[in-house]
Amino acid sequence: IIARNIDASNGVANVINGVLIPSWVSNSITDRVVADSDLSTLLSLVILAELEDDLANALELTLVAPTNSAFGKLPISTVTFLTSGTVKGMAALTSILLYHVFPDIIVSSELSNGLTTITLEGGIVKVFVNNTGIFFNDAKAVKVDILANNGVVHKIDTVLDPADGGKTIVEFVAENPELTNLTTAVVRAGLVDTLNSEGPFTLFAPNDSAFGALPAEILDTLLTNDEFIPHLVNLLLYHVLLGEAFSTSLSDGLTVTTASGEDLLTTLPPIAINGNEVVSADND
Repeated sequence: IIARNIDASNGVANVINGVLIPSWVSNSITDRVVADSDLSTLLSLVILAELEDDLANALELTLVAPTNSAFGKLPISTVTFLTSGTVKGMAALTSILLYHVFPDIIVSSELSNGLTTITLEGGIVKVFVNNTGIFFNDAKAVKVDILANNGVVHKIDTVLDPADGGKTIVEFVAENPELTNLTTAVVRAGLVDTLNSEGPFTLFAPNDSAFGALPAEILDTLLTNDEFIPHLVNLLLYHVLLGEAFSTSLSDGLTVTTASGEDLLTTLPPIAINGNEVVSADND
């Protein structure tokens, strides 16, 4: 201290001959996880997945870190699979861990209700802020703003599931090479925003082969004639349910009402909708 006890209107100041270095300067995100005994399970999984160097060396990251008790909520069978060392187990473990990492530094003051952020896994995490706290999907933040020299750590009370923040229906359709005609139809019908909204929806998605089975003149009319856009909208909404209907909830002879207002009939086995067999189910 080179000058001390300097009175100010709101306190006292001392002049020093050096900058005080906070702990974050010398600690990476990995270092923060290593030092926190409440993150020991996370640490062991990060090491198993060989991600410790990535979390230490990559710049500008946010880690939402499940505590030991968060991992304790997982079924034993899930933990056994993730730590099995098998190809599928390792792939799933890596995917889950990367779903907890955002490619940007987001401190708590920047977290707002309704914010969505992409993860290194490729999925989306939704942020909710209310009078009970800050939530990432359904995981509550129990400690925030643990700064590191390459980002920030927020501790959470539940392990995030990539399936909870997956792609929207439109994203799923657009990225599927077997659904190019459906993608074109959804865009032409102006239903992108509708099917990108919160929902939930169930889509029975006709693949390109299904569209190819339509008479060529009908398909051409729907996809090129503006006068028939209302017809195209109706046709597409006839493939949409307002709510989630997983294959396990469908039963033989069940009638369900679509977003167009008309009914569909499900039969099984195999699962079929109005006689059209479901070739891939439960794409969440």
